Amino acid sequence: MTESSTSRRIRTYWIVGIGLSVLAVLFNNSEWLGSETSHTVMEAVATALALMVGVMALVRYYTLRESIFLIIGVGFLGTAFLDGFHTVVTATAIKARMPSDLGSLIPWSWISSRFFLSIILVASWIAFLREERSGGTKRIDDRIVYISTAAFTLASFLFFVFVPLPVAYYPELFFGRPEDLIPGLFFGIALFGYLRKGGWKSDVFEHWLVIFLIVGAAGQLVFMSFATENFDFNFDVAHMLKKVSYVCVLTGLLVSMSTIFIRERSSTKALNAALEKREIALVELKRSNEELDAFSYIASHDLKEPLRGIHNYSQFLIEDYSQQLGDEGRSKLETLKRLATRMDHLIDALLRFSLVGRVELELTQTNTGDIARDTIEFLSSAIEDAQTQIEIAPDLPDVVCDQNLVAQVFQNLMANAIKYSAERPGQIEIGWNGEAQLPIFHVRDNGIGIREKDFDVIFQIFKRLHGRDKFGGGLGSGLTFVKKIIERHDGRIWIESQEGEGSTFFFTLSGGQ
Repeated sequence: MTESSTSRRIRTYWIVGIGLSVLAVLFNNSEWLGSETSHTVMEAVATALALMVGVMALVRYYTLRESIFLIIGVGFLGTAFLDGFHTVVTATAIKARMPSDLGSLIPWSWISSRFFLSIILVASWIAFLREERSGGTKRIDDRIVYISTAAFTLASFLFFVFVPLPVAYYPELFFGRPEDLIPGLFFGIALFGYLRKGGWKSDVFEHWLVIFLIVGAAGQLVFMSFATENFDFNFDVAHMLKKVSYVCVLTGLLVSMSTIFIRERSSTKALNAALEKREIALVELKRSNEELDAFSYIASHDLKEPLRGIHNYSQFLIEDYSQQLGDEGRSKLETLKRLATRMDHLIDALLRFSLVGRVELELTQTNTGDIARDTIEFLSSAIEDAQTQIEIAPDLPDVVCDQNLVAQVFQNLMANAIKYSAERPGQIEIGWNGEAQLPIFHVRDNGIGIREKDFDVIFQIFKRLHGRDKFGGGLGSGLTFVKKIIERHDGRIWIESQEGEGSTFFFTLSGGQ
């Protein structure tokens, strides 16, 4: 809030406080005299207003969980009960059944709700200080607030029903009702606390709460405490100011909640706009990926024909013109053949990679244990040559997947584990986490391991961490192919490894897209 807005609010507080004080001085000797009927009507209105404030404050509390609204909400509900009790017991039809006469019953039943509410306002400020000092860790228990409020209101009810009340008016004193100075003092303490808190500068609810406290304190200190009999001018003005103060709190709550609703609606609109943009981006990304896959497939397919021609013509030259070419010429043609062959293999890998993103998945309920055992049989020659020991968990679960593609995941991971085994015999473990809701599979080996900085590199296509011919050679496409298959199944793959101590590849299979 700007400095000018803060200044306007300060002026408002001074105008309200001074204006009410001047009104009290000007009409202090007024001969106005109200009636029991007007009093009952005013207190019925006050009860309804207090009930509305209490309900609205609790709605506000359960919207954003700010303790001040819990305390004020419960406090006003208790006040509504006490105001309602004050209205009923002082009505003509009920007063005869009470143990005290009307001269004592009206002022003392009035002061009970005022004292209660003033204490609640002080408690709400203390609760703020407590939360602020604890950094928000010490929050008030809802049950404590509800139970303590219920206990106080019940005690007040029983007190007025069964206990004869003392005299309330002392016309011979400067203050005709000195007992009303006590809630006035507590309203003043709460006013001091909330002004010092400073929330009124930016928070619309606390601004109206400060006005409520000014009006409440003035009603007690400069009006009701000077009343000398029931229904006189000071008496009726204090009752009227009580309702005005309730309206102030209700106004603050309504404006505060409307601000929240407007902000939430704006946030919802912004979120919907962002989601719409995201959907458009996802559609565009999907289209781009499909176009990229199509381009990769077409480009790779078209490149294979000239490569085949290069390879074949190199072979023809070697066979038909080897004498004319000499050793150096033949060596260069052999190198050309090898490069063409390698390029052909790279294109094959690229084709396979693009096909994974293009083909529809054939999803079936599949036992991953069967896939693992079939993979061992498929790799039996390499396993025997490397003298590798493989252990498969006996309870590998069933999953919904494309059986052929997932078989290639196991083949690639197990083939890599065999290839990079550091010891002879190598050891490979195939298992899972035992969670049927989301199985996490793993392939663990005792191989050479991988440096942490290379964890992302190994999944990039045509990236090898070792020389072309080292560890049996390869194109560096196997793990890229594995990652693509797993992502098609809405899963993910990651690695845990330490150089020289083996690697563990983890992956999930959540279904297909």
